[in-house]
Amino acid sequence: MNKKASSPGWRVRTDSGACFGPVGMDELRQWARDGRLMATYAVSADGEKTWQPLSELAELEMHDLVEMSAGTYFGPVHRQVVDELIRAGEVPKGASIYRKVAGEDAIAKLEKETLRAESLSGDLKAEKAHAAKLEKQLEKEILRAESLSGDLKAEKVLVQREQGRIRELEDALHDAGARNAALCRAAVDLEAELEALHARQAEYARAPVVIAAEQAFPAAPDPEPVEAPPPQDDPRARLEEQLRRELSRAGRDGFSFLKRK
Repeated sequence: MNKKASSPGWRVRTDSGACFGPVGMDELRQWARDGRLMATYAVSADGEKTWQPLSELAELEMHDLVEMSAGTYFGPVHRQVVDELIRAGEVPKGASIYRKVAGEDAIAKLEKETLRAESLSGDLKAEKAHAAKLEKQLEKEILRAESLSGDLKAEKVLVQREQGRIRELEDALHDAGARNAALCRAAVDLEAELEALHARQAEYARAPVVIAAEQAFPAAPDPEPVEAPPPQDDPRARLEEQLRRELSRAGRDGFSFLKRK
């Protein structure tokens, strides 16, 4: 059990079993400040009858623990000892220094924190592995997306070509429709002209047969010229002349035309 700071007769037992003392608390504190005491030592205030861990004496202020390297610790010791080690260059630059909380075992706490850190480190490694896996999957998806993008561009080019071809066909169809409409109009006009021609042929067919006879048989020699009266406008003669011209245009002669009728 702990003794009051003024209790005389403190004895110290080292890890090897050697004993020192008895000394007073003031001298014991000085030993702690000088770095002569270690937290693993034991102390007794009743003539070596009962011993207790030296780290339980809060009066010695041995609270600091130094991480000398990964997994290697020194202490807990007095802060003055840590400062001396730092000045002597024996503490690595950037080393972590832990302080014991009252009523708590610094080493046990450190071990817990170390286990927790190792657990977190394992979780971190697992997360890194998972992140690497996701990164590879992302790279594959990016490559797939780029491939699909290339295919899409090619498809767009083909679609544009087909659209151009469709426009060309539509233009050709429009032109063909226009030509067909023109041909239809021309056919209507020709049909109207043909009907008019047939009507004129029918009219000419109703003319006297003498016209055909004059064309079919040679005319008799003209008699001696006699003085005739001046020509007058003869509607019949005009109709006969018009009929001859029309029959000539139609590629027929009057005889064959009248023969069929």
